[in-house]
Amino acid sequence: MPASASPKPAAAVNQRWHVLASRPEPNTSKIQELREELRREADLGLTYERWAWYLDDDAVLDRFLVARDDNVQKASRLIRDALAWRLKRRPHVLDYAELDRECATGKLRVAPSLDRFGRPVVIFDNSVQNTKDAGGQLRALAFVLEHALRRCDGTPVRKYVIFLHLNDFSLRNNPSWAVTKETMRMLTCCFAECCGHIILHNAPKVFAVAYRLVKPLIDPKTATKILFVTDRDEDKMTELIGDDWRAITGAGQKRLEKCSPGYDHSVQWPITLEHDRAWRERTGNVGPLSHQFSGYEEAPASPLASGPRSAACRPT
Repeated sequence: MPASASPKPAAAVNQRWHVLASRPEPNTSKIQELREELRREADLGLTYERWAWYLDDDAVLDRFLVARDDNVQKASRLIRDALAWRLKRRPHVLDYAELDRECATGKLRVAPSLDRFGRPVVIFDNSVQNTKDAGGQLRALAFVLEHALRRCDGTPVRKYVIFLHLNDFSLRNNPSWAVTKETMRMLTCCFAECCGHIILHNAPKVFAVAYRLVKPLIDPKTATKILFVTDRDEDKMTELIGDDWRAITGAGQKRLEKCSPGYDHSVQWPITLEHDRAWRERTGNVGPLSHQFSGYEEAPASPLASGPRSAACRPT
């Protein structure tokens, strides 16, 4: 559904907390105070000017302020932590060959269609994990979350939905503790105030063991957005995502060999790349070289930004 549409309110969805920016208008005075604080800091990894493409966005700073109840010093520390993470995982510097490999099974993806409120739907399915490279897995997740926000660009929507396929969850295919901790850090800190709902679908009893370990890492605000659902919760899922929630998430859909239900890499991955290309054209962001980052090794420039695309990334 286009973001401009006006669906009927859902009982499980509060527009302000689950769909739109967390407050109607940015706190401009606090934003200016935070920006001045960041300009004074010397430990951003790079100078403020190097991060201007990111920090000059008032909406970005306001998200971090909301996450820390408008405490400028705490928001500044949170941003510095997020920037340190960005230097390590570089979601803004893309290696499409690595992403193509990591996302081939649909274990991490953004659904081609938006939900009934215009929110992107991020899908996790660790049962089809296809690599043992924790760094590659986390870089792929960083891209997927960044890409989800790009799908909101130019609309009032500021939150995405996370949907976890847990039908085939087991302690054997559970992510490592290091990957789990950084995943929670991404969701609650690095992408502050970006999550609308986290939907845990068909969680088996054994999942309770893993959830008990993760729960202390979840801040109270995020915890209120976590919902456990089953295939029997048709009405609730229709409220949360829409009548086509199964098609969007792949729940109960046909499974290709070694792929997440409802995922066909040859069809859906080119759609992801096309959305990314459209975002770059619309915003004028032609790729990592435009950011002029230095001080660490750059990943290859995006094939969508310049030069021919590899066969794996070429839309069909």
